Amino acid sequence: MVLQQIDGSGGGASQSNGGFIVDLTTEIYQVAGNLGTLDTSLTVALPPTSSSMPFGWYALRMGANDLYSNGKLVQAGPAKPATAPLNLVGSAFSTTQMDWSWSSIGGVDGYNVYNATTGVWISSVPALAIPTYRQANLAPSATVSVIVAGFTLSGDGPATNSATTYTLPAVPTAVTISNVTFEDLLLSWNASGNTSPATVYEVTQSSDNFVTDTSTPVPQIFNLSDNFVTIENLSANTTYYFRIRAFNNVGIPSGYSVSVTTRTRAPVTQPVAAGRTTTSIDWTWSDPGGVTNYRVYNATNNVLLATPALNSFTEVGLGTNTEHSIRVSAVTSAGEGPLSPPASAYTLAATPGTFNPPISGLTTGSFLVNWSNIGPNPFATGHNIVLTAFNNDGSMISQTTAAAGHGVYSIGFGGLTPSSLYGYSIVAMNADDVPLPSDSPPVVVGTTWTLPSAPNPLSVLGTSPTSISVTWATNNNGSSATYQVTYSSNNFLINIATAVSFADRFGGTRPSLPASSPRRPTRCA
Repeated sequence: MVLQQIDGSGGGASQSNGGFIVDLTTEIYQVAGNLGTLDTSLTVALPPTSSSMPFGWYALRMGANDLYSNGKLVQAGPAKPATAPLNLVGSAFSTTQMDWSWSSIGGVDGYNVYNATTGVWISSVPALAIPTYRQANLAPSATVSVIVAGFTLSGDGPATNSATTYTLPAVPTAVTISNVTFEDLLLSWNASGNTSPATVYEVTQSSDNFVTDTSTPVPQIFNLSDNFVTIENLSANTTYYFRIRAFNNVGIPSGYSVSVTTRTRAPVTQPVAAGRTTTSIDWTWSDPGGVTNYRVYNATNNVLLATPALNSFTEVGLGTNTEHSIRVSAVTSAGEGPLSPPASAYTLAATPGTFNPPISGLTTGSFLVNWSNIGPNPFATGHNIVLTAFNNDGSMISQTTAAAGHGVYSIGFGGLTPSSLYGYSIVAMNADDVPLPSDSPPVVVGTTWTLPSAPNPLSVLGTSPTSISVTWATNNNGSSATYQVTYSSNNFLINIATAVSFADRFGGTRPSLPASSPRRPTRCA
């Protein structure tokens, strides 16, 4: 049995080449136990020192009568380390570097460092009194663990696995604000190489760029691992500043990103119709402040109507008594805000026209008021007619309002006092929920008297040689009624006279007449 060196170290020049051979035949017989196991196994003592047998790789061959078997590759060397390194600790040096240290052990040529996840060899470290290794080319906030084993020429001894630790997180960059509304916005940023989900992010906000006002809408404990988040519950039309920082898995933070700022968008209250005509509507709404301009839209088809700088707008060129709806948004430095609730209003109805005759069907207690549609108002336009009863002195007695249906241009009034003065006016009403009257002034059609009732019964109160006294009932005639008394000596066939001049009308009910003729009282027209 011989060992022929393939590659060696130590000894003299003649011992460090491939021709060095150790004959172990004699050693076989120096182990007494080999005699009983020659057919199964052999135990051989190698030379005890490297000077007698250099460390290295050998081919083991068996021979007899100068014929040798193929070689079996074996290694000769010192003992492997008997213990594993202790106190293996990792400490993050930077976002891409990790420092490792451990306690030294004796009898080693150095230490091998391996990736604990893949088992791939990373580096060898000299056998120093305080062995350390700086691992590089890592990702920020990365999960890192290693295996360390002491080694000799014969190989590694027992290994030690490190605890899992983490590199420092990198500062987030390229923070961007988007999708700004009046109460929320979207923040996004570049992770800057930070691993996910081992990295979590914290968002802080301020109203004065972090001088005195700072709050944390997304704290570290929320464990936000995405590189975007929606910030909610903001105040409308308000300036905000934001900054981001990252935390690795053991809670070590990065520095803060550069702060970014925006102004939330301004909401607009529901517009109101502040004024209107038959062809226009004046709209107005509350000014939220900080507005560049407004955008007014037709609420029915979303067509942009105007971009006024102030919080008002006059919509012109409209139809008479027709409905129009708008919505308004405010444009700030953050862009266009949300649309207001829609607002609707009708233009005014046109003033009604006169009709000939304005009054028809006149009786002692009723008449018809007539008018025309010259607006022209739409068919659905309604009309209100106000009837006023007057005293003799022109003071108002009472006032009544009646409504005419759609498409109706005449209305009757009954139950009136005979021989009384009435005034009437006509107003066209638009179709708002609370209708508004037509353009000012409404048409005042005029005044008319009801016809007088016949003053019946007429009776004679008394006579004298030269006169006759008569009396009659007013028959509900108003107090403004006057009367004319005529008399005749032949029952009004030819001989007819008046008791007083027609111009001298009187309102009494007991005049005295000359006795020469009978009389009949008559209402003066």
